[in-house]
Amino acid sequence: MQFSYRVAGYAAAMLVAVLGTPSLAWEFNTPPVISPELSIPALPLEGLHSSLQLNGAPAAAPESPAVPAPANPVPTALAPAAPEAPARRTLADLVGLHADARTDDAEHECLANAVYFESKGEPLQGQLGVAEVVVNRARSGRFPGSLCGVVKQRGQFSFVRGGRLPTVPRASAAWKKAVAIARVAIKDLADSPAERALFWHYPHYGNQGGAPGAAIRRGDWKLVEWFEDRRVQLFNVAADLSEEHDLARTDPARADRLRAELHAWQKDVGARFPTPNSRYDPAGPNGRFSARPRAAPGAR
Repeated sequence: MQFSYRVAGYAAAMLVAVLGTPSLAWEFNTPPVISPELSIPALPLEGLHSSLQLNGAPAAAPESPAVPAPANPVPTALAPAAPEAPARRTLADLVGLHADARTDDAEHECLANAVYFESKGEPLQGQLGVAEVVVNRARSGRFPGSLCGVVKQRGQFSFVRGGRLPTVPRASAAWKKAVAIARVAIKDLADSPAERALFWHYPHYGNQGGAPGAAIRRGDWKLVEWFEDRRVQLFNVAADLSEEHDLARTDPARADRLRAELHAWQKDVGARFPTPNSRYDPAGPNGRFSARPRAAPGAR
């Protein structure tokens, strides 16, 4: 029994020497005391073992097991990094890069005029759509083979008078934007590898007989929806450039797909729609089909 007491007393003394005297920080129901004296600064790994002390005495660093080197070391070759694909510029970026008051040549001048007078109040995509229509017509073989020929063709654009282009305010931001859009269209800078759709939304009557409607062009197919009666028309513009043969009844599945895509786009952009006019008089002049009455000679 005496030997057991001595062993237990010696063990207790060693425990106190190593850990120090007990304190409230060790009690489960009491939170530990944290003070600046107890903070441990961040240390590099190579100095970690020598910086830890037990009651002021340096602690011996633990031995690390030796790792044998491979018999035939194989050099590791780093694979070359794959080149990053260049970021595609947005249409706004392209317009910012190419905005200029001067055109490159006569063809560029004609196309910029078409963009300016036909769509200067439209978003950039709408202006590009006007430019691409002119470019595609010139390349189709069914219209004059030059951009100026298409723009100045009789009956195509109302702003052309006697085959001459009107004067434009070349210092204006709208003209510089039209110049940029025309350059982007001529050089195909905005073309995407993936086929994209082109949308139109026209929710009002025009002063030249236009009626409220919308349209979508995807590939060779174009669908038009009229807002007055929700009637749709479907055309294969590759085979029917004048849009004389409505295929909505013979190909209803395609018409339904394009119509659904058109409606999804309208919802996505928050398109606004016309509402019925309570003062509409069916007996009155119809702006869609009736020509304007000519003013009497000398009338203003």
